[in-house]
Amino acid sequence: LSRILVSLDRHARARPDAPLATIELSSSGGDLIEGLKAGYLFSEFDVATVIRKGDVCLSACALAFLGGTSSHTPPARSPSCSLEIGGTLGFHNFAASTDALRRKLGSEDGLTSERQGFHMARAGAALLMQYAADMGIDQGFVAQLLSRATESFDYLTTARAFLALRVCPIGLGRP
Repeated sequence: LSRILVSLDRHARARPDAPLATIELSSSGGDLIEGLKAGYLFSEFDVATVIRKGDVCLSACALAFLGGTSSHTPPARSPSCSLEIGGTLGFHNFAASTDALRRKLGSEDGLTSERQGFHMARAGAALLMQYAADMGIDQGFVAQLLSRATESFDYLTTARAFLALRVCPIGLGRP
């Protein structure tokens, strides 16, 4: 993705105040770190993000979505994250696999695994908070996200949530 964006930036940048590209996202999620990396790439290269009607963007996909940017024209980053009515955007607290942790440590020692899990959770929370700050996302949203059970999703459905996350609803008819 990075190589593609570098190439586009070199050869196709039309206007400094417009997005380099728009990416449509649809995924049930994945790795927290990879989702944050994608979001940072979208922000760095001014890539707008959109979720279309009928598509689902959850977990790491939802975090990457929040990196959508139209430009970095001063004074600040201009977010560009659009959710088409009928699309689904859902957030939940991240999870770490204890089995993967045990394999990584090469140990069945419960106390060692517990300590490692605590350190991973603390690091993950810090990464989420830094990402939110970098993207201009309401810190209260992150606090609420971290307090949820990993199985419990928070879907973007209210005007307050759209405003807190700076997401633009699209596909609405005029009243």
